[in-house]
Amino acid sequence: MGTANLTGQQLGPYSIEAELGSGGMGTVYRATGPEGAVALKVLHTHLMQTPGFRDRFLREAELGRAITHPNVVRTLAADTIEVNGQPTHYIVMEFVEGQTLQQLLEELEHLPEELCRHVGIQVTGALSAIHAQAAVHRDLKPANVIITPEHRIKVMDFGVARLTDTAQQLSVAGQFLGSILYAAPEQWDPQAKVDGRADLFALGILLYEISTGRHPFAGLEGTAPLAALASCRIEPASATNPELSPFLVELIGSLLKPDPADRFAAAALVHDVLEAGERSSWWQSRSRELE
Repeated sequence: MGTANLTGQQLGPYSIEAELGSGGMGTVYRATGPEGAVALKVLHTHLMQTPGFRDRFLREAELGRAITHPNVVRTLAADTIEVNGQPTHYIVMEFVEGQTLQQLLEELEHLPEELCRHVGIQVTGALSAIHAQAAVHRDLKPANVIITPEHRIKVMDFGVARLTDTAQQLSVAGQFLGSILYAAPEQWDPQAKVDGRADLFALGILLYEISTGRHPFAGLEGTAPLAALASCRIEPASATNPELSPFLVELIGSLLKPDPADRFAAAALVHDVLEAGERSSWWQSRSRELE
């Protein structure tokens, strides 16, 4: 059971106008407050009593406020207020006009390669800012990436982010959080160290999906990444979209390496490679290996 619909109500200084969507942790509304139009995320009522969820919600706000980057949805404030006799926790975020990549994919068969590269450049900029806070997003997927009418890319939703300092985890130790179909193999191992390279694996899935219109694990159930990787069932993106450049196909393949040590070491490196494209030293070396 989620939170009762708050459309039309006042939440502190915020007038709630319309529901924008609902997820596992909360419901997001469009609202108007001192900052103007905002997106207001309210934690689901039934989660209030669940151990750890309130702390995760507040840590999400702390992490969001710590990150100021043009490709990250800004967190403006967080508070707790009583509604109908119940404490209600909410986060105030910037309101971004646009649509998610998931919504865009529902309209188009797949995105043009030029736009896919643009998405990759801006998402890796966002990931670099997140990783600079010693955090891992852990839930990067098309539904959590917004594209504005000006083609600005914005990464959102830190609800299952995890600080690399285990004393400050936003997620619950030993519990899988995030989206199964976008999880790196190491996220399934409670003993593994999960760092920013897990987000790069998710970026590989995202780029595969938007460039082909098909998820690389489509049709698989359960622990799909582990099953597909163990049996080498990931086809190259070019098998679905033969018009893709060898550069993008190889970049996606490098991001989807099962062992994090075989992926790029940092989001900033992927950003630089995507910006340079076929002129990058990475591609010059990789293309010689492919000859």
